[in-house]
Amino acid sequence: MKQLLLLFIKVYWFVIPPSKRKHCLFKKSCSTHVYQHTKEQGLVQGAKAFWFRFKNCRPGYHLIPVRNETIMVSGNKTVFSENEINPRILLKNM
Repeated sequence: MKQLLLLFIKVYWFVIPPSKRKHCLFKKSCSTHVYQHTKEQGLVQGAKAFWFRFKNCRPGYHLIPVRNETIMVSGNKTVFSENEINPRILLKNM
């Protein structure tokens, strides 16, 4: 099953060019995040990584300036530091 999930992600990368993929809120794309977790930690951790990103990578986030950085609070009230946020999101909301 682990290999099947990794293969599915590779096919996704091959079939859909980067310009046609949805833009992620995070620096590391959701597919890359899930691929790395699955490859390094197994299918269960990969599935958990997928579910976490699925729940949090949605509209409804809020960017909040805190001291010298900006944090993002997702619709599920999960807090992400600036180093996890895609620079495109930070620039769009300045």
